[in-house]
Amino acid sequence: MGGAPGVEYASYEGILTMAKTFSSLMPVTTLLFVLFLAPSLSLGHEGDPFPGSTFEEIQQEIFTQSCALQSCHGSAAQAGGLSLEDDTYHNLVGVPPANATASASGKLLVAPGDLDNSFLWHKINALLEAGEGAAMPLETQGLIALRPDLVDLIGDWILAGALEEGVVEGAGG
Repeated sequence: MGGAPGVEYASYEGILTMAKTFSSLMPVTTLLFVLFLAPSLSLGHEGDPFPGSTFEEIQQEIFTQSCALQSCHGSAAQAGGLSLEDDTYHNLVGVPPANATASASGKLLVAPGDLDNSFLWHKINALLEAGEGAAMPLETQGLIALRPDLVDLIGDWILAGALEEGVVEGAGG
């Protein structure tokens, strides 16, 4: 083979061997990315694909898309006196519901660590007593019930103490 004197050139077989070695390392490279680089991408800034807290994920994936609508729990309508658009956490956690029946039974909109006394949990699972209103989201408004993984996410968050900050490991799954 011609070329510069003293320079070794790879053979076709050598190039194939290198290519096979590199392609066999791809799963390892992908694993390293997932373990070390991907977690650093979760910075918790608005618009990030990975929110910085479980509550932020609930806000983005559930409340903003299914609840905080103009005709429901947006800042204009505030059905049941509840806005899930602005200051959602403080409007929900530890707050008695406007519904007199639910409030009289001792429920809170979200009772940290307690699904039985969390009116939100009852609403999204249609576990309502007479006088506690309709299940949410309202299908009469053209909305559909939440996916089971999103319902589980809310349940896991409530059971873990309904914290505003922090991530509930394994939530929703």
